[in-house]
Amino acid sequence: MAMSSSLLSGLSKQEIQAKIDRVPWYHEYDFQGGFRAKSSTPDTADHRALWGFLHEQLDKVDFKGKRVLEIGSWDGYWSFEAEKRGAARVLSTDDLSQNWSAGEGIQIARELLGSKIEVRQDVSVYSLKETLASEGPFDIIIYLGVYYHLFD
Repeated sequence: MAMSSSLLSGLSKQEIQAKIDRVPWYHEYDFQGGFRAKSSTPDTADHRALWGFLHEQLDKVDFKGKRVLEIGSWDGYWSFEAEKRGAARVLSTDDLSQNWSAGEGIQIARELLGSKIEVRQDVSVYSLKETLASEGPFDIIIYLGVYYHLFD
């Protein structure tokens, strides 16, 4: 497994897994090399049912060659799914000032998955138009698990 990023370069397998284990993951990941990220939510079993439903819905969407924007991506799970499903470009956004994590999970996952998604962790849902004016247009927008967190 080639690791070009400085996040995991030079670390042993045990150190990499320990770094993964320190992240408060929402989703579960099985990475290459036997690495695994476990969800830190107390109701993970319920979330698995929801994630299964979302996978079924995304199976109905043609991502091939499309430009995808994910808003509020947290650990990037759905951005990586869009990439796996053939998206030409994936921009994964979140706002670390409004997020309960340090944002490291998506970076670790990107590296371990050998992903090419673009990550912007300075994009507020409240200023999407201004912030992303030069980024679009997008064919598909993934907006999951954000709406019910909005202030108004």
